[in-house]
Amino acid sequence: MKPKFKVSKKKPNNNIKLVILGILVFLLLISGLGFIVYRQNEEQCQKIGLRGSLFSCKIDKKYEFASIAFVAGNTANSPVPVLTKTTKKFIQNSINIEDSVVDIFSATPSHPRINYKEERQSTNSQDDIAAMEEKADLRIEAVSKAIQTSPTESGAAYLEAVLRAGRSALNKATDFENGKAAVIVIGSGLSDSGVLNFTNTEANLIDKSPSEIVETLKDNEIITEKELSGLTIYWSGLGETVAPQAELNDSMREKLQEIYTEVLEEAGARVRGFSPIESDELKSVETTYTVKTVQTQDSSGNIWGKSIDEYSSLFFEGNSDKFAQESDPSAVITPYIEQMKRDDSIKAQIVGYVARLNCNSEPDHNLALNRANAVKQLMINAGIDESRISTKSGGFGEEDECASSAYPDEAIRKKNRKIVINKL
Repeated sequence: MKPKFKVSKKKPNNNIKLVILGILVFLLLISGLGFIVYRQNEEQCQKIGLRGSLFSCKIDKKYEFASIAFVAGNTANSPVPVLTKTTKKFIQNSINIEDSVVDIFSATPSHPRINYKEERQSTNSQDDIAAMEEKADLRIEAVSKAIQTSPTESGAAYLEAVLRAGRSALNKATDFENGKAAVIVIGSGLSDSGVLNFTNTEANLIDKSPSEIVETLKDNEIITEKELSGLTIYWSGLGETVAPQAELNDSMREKLQEIYTEVLEEAGARVRGFSPIESDELKSVETTYTVKTVQTQDSSGNIWGKSIDEYSSLFFEGNSDKFAQESDPSAVITPYIEQMKRDDSIKAQIVGYVARLNCNSEPDHNLALNRANAVKQLMINAGIDESRISTKSGGFGEEDECASSAYPDEAIRKKNRKIVINKL
C-alpha cells in the first residue's frame, strides 16, 4: 500500500498583502498631493495669464508677442478703454521677452502715439512666478493708465489708427528672434471721421457689403494687399457703447465685425477675435472732446416716438432754445428727414420737453415749445414742407417724470430734457 501524502495549500503571507496595500496608498497619496500642487500652481499661473504645469508657469505661445501696439478708442462715445482679462494675457505672456515693445496709439483722427511710463524690472525667469507677476502688473498698470488718458481732439478714426499701429508693431518686431507682432484695439469701432465714417448718412457704410467697402479702400490706396501680413489683431469692445452713443442692436454689431474683419484680413492681418467689456466696466469719458453719434434703429427699424435726449448729441444751452455748441442736431434728425423724403405721406409731430425743479409752469411750456420749433426749423431747412411738421410742448413729459423733477437730481432732470418725434 502506497503511503498517502497530504498536500497542504500555503496561505499567502499577510505581511506581503500589507506591503502591497501600503504601496498603493502611498501612490494614491502622492498622486493626490501632486494633483493638489498642480491645481494650486495652475491657479497661480492663471492669475498672471500663463499656463500652469506641475512645478512652474509656462508661456502661452498664443499670446506671446515681441511687439504689441494698443489702439485706445478713448473718445466720449466709447466705453472707457479697459484691459480685460484676455487683453492682459498679451502683456503677461510677452513679459519674459527682454525689451519687448509696447506702444499705445489713440483712435482719434490724428492717431497720435500715447506716451507712458513703466517701472522696469530685470527678472525674466519663468521659474520666479512672483517676479514675473510683479513685472507684468507694473506694465499692466502703466498701460491701463495710458489708454485712459483723455483725448486731445474730437473725433475717432479707428481704421487709420489700427493701420498705423500695425505697421509700427511689425517694423519693431523684426528686431526680435520671436518676430511676432500684435495690435490690441479697445473701443467701439464707430468712427465719425476718416475713411470708415459711420456717421456719414450719405455713404451709409453700415448697410454696404464688406467686400464693396474693401474694394473702395483698395481703389483709394487706403489699404494694400498683405501689407499687414504676419500681424495678429484682437478687438475688445467692438460695437459696445455708452452715452451719448445709443446702443447698437445685434445686427449692427455683427455688421461691424464683418466690415473690420474683411478689411483687415484683406490687408494681410489675422483677426483673431472680438471680446466684450463687462457691463460694470462701461462708463463714458468725461472730456470736452467728443465724437458724433452713429444713428441706430431698433430691431424693427423703427425710429419714431423715441426719446432724443442729451445722450443723442441733440441738446440745448441752459434755459434756451439754442443748440449747445457741442450738439450735433442735424446728424440726429437726418434719419427722420430721409424717411419723410422717401414717403410724402409721412407727417411728423415734434414734442419738446424741459428739465427744471418746478413743474408745469408757463415759461417751461414755452421753452419746451420753442425747442421743438428749433428742431422743426432744421427739418424745413433740409427740404421738408412746413405743412408736414407740427410741434407741441410736452412740459415735463409723463406725470411720474414731472413728479420726479421735484427732486434736485440732475440724472432725473436730464431724463426730461429731450425731444420726441412722432410719426403721424
